[in-house]
Amino acid sequence: MVLEAVNIMLGEKTDWSSCKSVIVDINFMDRLKSYDRNNIPEACLKKIKPYISKTEFDPIYVGKQSQACKSLCLWVRAMDNYAKIN
Repeated sequence: MVLEAVNIMLGEKTDWSSCKSVIVDINFMDRLKSYDRNNIPEACLKKIKPYISKTEFDPIYVGKQSQACKSLCLWVRAMDNYAKIN
């Protein structure tokens, strides 16, 4: 679920194959760091809204499963919050 949300933010497909290929990409962290948070498309925000509203998408809950996914969950939530405030 977290990787699907990350892929939505990055404009990628959300199937498992695409999620795996995105996270093993050598430029994955650079893509997150250089993400254009000032121009997040409204369509993207609408697509991640169902993820963010799920109780399972809470960073504490996700962190019990994986610390790496917790960080990605926090990143998605941060981008969403930034877009709302911006």
